[in-house]
Amino acid sequence: MKKILTITAIMILCSLLFAIPCEASSELGWSNIKNTVDGFVGKAEGKEIGFDSADAVKSLASILVTIGVIIVLAGILIIGIKYMMVSPNEAAKLKSRLVGLVIAGIVIIGAYGIWLLAGNAFTNIAPTYNMVVNTSMNPTPTPTPTPTATTTVTPTPTPVKDLGGTYTSSFTVEEAGAYKGQKIEYWTSIPKASTVGTYEKVPLIIYLHGRYEGASLSNVTSAGLPSYILNNSVTPNAMVVAPRFANSTKQWTMPAVEVYATVKHIIAEAKEKGITIDENNISITGFSIGGAGALDAIKTYPNLFHKAVLISPQDNPGDLSQIKCETKVYFETNESKKYSTNWKNATGNGQWSNITFEMPSGYGNHGSIQKIYLPSNSSVIEWMTK
Repeated sequence: MKKILTITAIMILCSLLFAIPCEASSELGWSNIKNTVDGFVGKAEGKEIGFDSADAVKSLASILVTIGVIIVLAGILIIGIKYMMVSPNEAAKLKSRLVGLVIAGIVIIGAYGIWLLAGNAFTNIAPTYNMVVNTSMNPTPTPTPTPTATTTVTPTPTPVKDLGGTYTSSFTVEEAGAYKGQKIEYWTSIPKASTVGTYEKVPLIIYLHGRYEGASLSNVTSAGLPSYILNNSVTPNAMVVAPRFANSTKQWTMPAVEVYATVKHIIAEAKEKGITIDENNISITGFSIGGAGALDAIKTYPNLFHKAVLISPQDNPGDLSQIKCETKVYFETNESKKYSTNWKNATGNGQWSNITFEMPSGYGNHGSIQKIYLPSNSSVIEWMTK
């Protein structure tokens, strides 16, 4: 009777275990096993593998459980048959083995049931993931997308504020020396924005007046370059500054010092107005006594000036080796030969490649030679700023 009950229990257990592989039989085909395993570990070379994570894991688990059940069933059947056919002593030994297999079967049934419940729950809540696995050494290149036409919008530049105009002002010389504390008045012309385009790196021209124009600032602007700018005969693409000498003898006492102080002051003042002076493009010009003052300035500060134009300078040339910048010298044909002859002789041998000497005719006299500034007569203003 005891054996019958034992056999009955084993048969029930076997039936339950047999149901597991039946349910999972669809997973037992070799191709299904291979595809499931390949899909799980991602060994489909160069292909896109899309699968639901929960279904893939359930399928693989079913296969593994089925294999385990088959092994357990085979073991129970073999040991069960031997158990019914052997003597009681041998049956006792087989029983201990059979009990272990039975326990293993029960564990498999319980584990499979729990796994089904967990898998179903995970299927309901887990999203489907698509994985791209590429283990090939030469993957198929991703097609380059066709570029689409784009429209480039060029921003409209902000117009430059026009600072063009003229003004008069003064400053006190701060440099040490005999001229310290001296007040210098000056007239200034700022080019229009339409002329310079931008107020970054604006050229600077210093103009030194003649003897009889120094009585006042109004006299300074009544002749020469300032007068041509005021009546629009000349429109330099540069800032033009005309300082007035303050000496009662109507001459430049220390022209180099006065000019240097003026340049230094104007650079700082222009910056406050939003103008940047191009310090590599500072030129100087002067007429008569002003020409002599310009000569003194370019000799004293040879590295300060870019170019110079001396019109009838009332001074002898002296040591021309001190002049480093490009310089043009003009004398009217009909004026006094006192200085023009000395300049002609000093520059006529071609020794000074940076200095040119000319004596144009048709201007009439000493004062009229300033018409050389007019664009219709020469391009000296444009030349100074190049």
